[in-house]
Parts: sequence; C-alpha cells; structure tokens
Amino acid sequence: MACCGSQSFDAAEGFRMESRSHGRRQQPGRLFGIKQLERQDHRCFYCRVHLASYTFRRGRAIKLKLNWDHRVPFLYLQSNPKENFVAACHICNAIKGSRFFVTAKGAIDYVVARRE
Repeated sequence: MACCGSQSFDAAEGFRMESRSHGRRQQPGRLFGIKQLERQDHRCFYCRVHLASYTFRRGRAIKLKLNWDHRVPFLYLQSNPKENFVAACHICNAIKGSRFFVTAKGAIDYVVARRE
C-alpha cells in the first residue's frame, strides 16, 4: 500500500530499543524507607493524611495502605534512584498513576483536587 507517492509497511521491521531499562520497578531499601517515612512524618506525600489511618471514600471507611511512589514515573526513568521515592497512600498513588509533573507542587495539586 502506498501513500503520497511513498511506500508504507504493515509491520515494522528492523526497529530496536535505543535504551535499555536499568531493571524492574522496585521499592526503596528498608533503611531508606524508614528514614523517608520519618521525613514525611508517616504521612502521604500528596494528601498529608497519616498512613495506616482510616479515611472515608464513597461512604466506606478504608484503611490507607502505604505505596512507594516514583515521583518521576518509572515509565520515564526506567530506574529506581532512592531520591525519586515518596511514601503515598494507595488512593493518591492510584490517582497520580504514571503522570509526569514538572514540580512536586503540581503533582500534589493534581492529586488533591481529584481525591475529594
């Protein structure tokens, strides 16, 4: 099949990944995790609610679970530098997903606006 005077292909051939991943998505080390939780006062980086506490969501009480979030998503970095991890509740982590934000404030504003 041709378009605009040039040949097109149905299947890509000869393409290869230019950069390789530095591994798989991981969690921070235990010692760093403990220190990070202390720095954050055991609160979610985004909503500031105390982790392991209960919150109401859609009329139900839910115990917040700790999730380690990559501030810059793993999808972009393909690595796990410890400085990129923040402690987040499972609700905020799901809201943020793999979205990239230029600033931490931008991420916090986005998540908090959608959490309520």
